[in-house]
Amino acid sequence: MGAVEEGNSHFVDGDYLAALTKYDEAISENPTNSSYYAKRAACHMALDAYTDAIEDCTKAIKLDDKNALALWRKGVCYFHVGELHSAKDHLEKAYDLNSENRRFRTWLRKVEAELVEGEILVGEKRDRQSTVSSGSAAAEADLGPISLPLVSKGPKYSHYQSHTHVTLEVLQPGATPENTRIDTSTKEVNVAITLGEGREFNIDVDLWDAIVPEASKVSYGAKKIEIKMQKARPGRWDALEAKSAKAPTEGAVRKYPSSKGAKDWDQLDIKDDKKEGEEALNDFFRQIYSHGNEETRRAMNKSFLESGGTVLSTNWGEVGTKAVEGSAPKGMEMKKWGEE
Repeated sequence: MGAVEEGNSHFVDGDYLAALTKYDEAISENPTNSSYYAKRAACHMALDAYTDAIEDCTKAIKLDDKNALALWRKGVCYFHVGELHSAKDHLEKAYDLNSENRRFRTWLRKVEAELVEGEILVGEKRDRQSTVSSGSAAAEADLGPISLPLVSKGPKYSHYQSHTHVTLEVLQPGATPENTRIDTSTKEVNVAITLGEGREFNIDVDLWDAIVPEASKVSYGAKKIEIKMQKARPGRWDALEAKSAKAPTEGAVRKYPSSKGAKDWDQLDIKDDKKEGEEALNDFFRQIYSHGNEETRRAMNKSFLESGGTVLSTNWGEVGTKAVEGSAPKGMEMKKWGEE
């Protein structure tokens, strides 16, 4: 099995650090393959390292400007860092290359809705400022009717779960299969409901963990829609949405010194009462990687790759100048593949 295939396997299993090291290996062997950079960008995105993902997508697009997946991922990353116009530009290019892709269409609509809502808020603020500055003269001016797009907030929704499924309940009377469109992908759900007078209600949910989209089931009631989704990895989710975070503790933020200055360790949201064993450890490493600086990430990648997955260091000063030797568990012996 080649490095890319191994990386794909690790990615599907949710082991993004291991996948990242394999894609690094594939890129070092073939640095002109656009798809490899797009795959590595997906790992960065899964680890919330959006700046790194944008950099990899840029490299992928430079090698192949028709790489729709790289364009889409770059657009999604720009959305997450708040650069909506750049997000729209890249998502439009991805959609133009593949208009049949539901994820491309959903994300483009999502960004366009955010931009419209932002423009309405800016316009309202400008109108208030103009009224204050112009005084009574504004009341005498006939500005004529102003037509603005009708943007509606999404309906309320909730969820419940079992070990194998999570169900999203959307509370919206009048929703039917004829006026509702539901798109699901591995980690996203989009619900669009069109009612009378051109009103459209949208819900976009970035899921806490992966689902099996083709196994989703939808049922309509008089007042709600239920979307039952199969979890890709059975177990309990800490929340429905990926953006959900543990509430901060009261009092001052605890910061401790490190080689790179003060670090807020409360940002490493360790849910010790939810996950156990290897799952909790992988989640902890994932959070360290997503909150670490460039040297921390380089150290983790290098130590993991060179040690055969037995050492994971965050100290670039320690591992950057020498090869990292593997360390076998007590009672076992390190051997290279193929050794007797």
